[in-house]
Amino acid sequence: MISAGCEQVVRVRFSDALVKITERSTIQYLNVHDSKDVEVLSLWNHDYLNVRGNNPCYLRLPGRTLILFVTGLDFDGGQAIVHLADTSTRQVEEFPAYDSHIGSCIGGAESNQSERIVSLDGNLLTIEATLSDRHFTYLIDLSGPRFVRESSDFKHGDGTVEHFVYEGGKAPKA
Repeated sequence: MISAGCEQVVRVRFSDALVKITERSTIQYLNVHDSKDVEVLSLWNHDYLNVRGNNPCYLRLPGRTLILFVTGLDFDGGQAIVHLADTSTRQVEEFPAYDSHIGSCIGGAESNQSERIVSLDGNLLTIEATLSDRHFTYLIDLSGPRFVRESSDFKHGDGTVEHFVYEGGKAPKA
């Protein structure tokens, strides 16, 4: 559709029996710097904007009828929202993860980018992610549900490692 100097394009990026991931682009011909893309996860006739990660953009929780996906812009802090969708009841719970990087590496196809569930001990979910020289561990309490903590290690070129902890998903104040 073209109108008033802009064009909107919708491209299906991924689809399976559960979700559809679309990329919705608005191209502003009069001001190309104002153009924008929005990644959308559609689940049970509901759209979730700014989904993080790569196809399929969700993780299945072992032994449960739950999937986990995350929305919120990666580059604009304080926007991470974790969604837990129950595939048997079609209910979705969501809770903030604030400044956390969770979800950014879901579906990573490259060897230096991945996100996976490491353990589910009772209601305590542990997810690990790798992105280039960074390693992340996310801890979620499913009984709340709530985001407990992100811890990460960043390996510098000189071999030194810097460790960060985001309690409740909030970056420490400088």
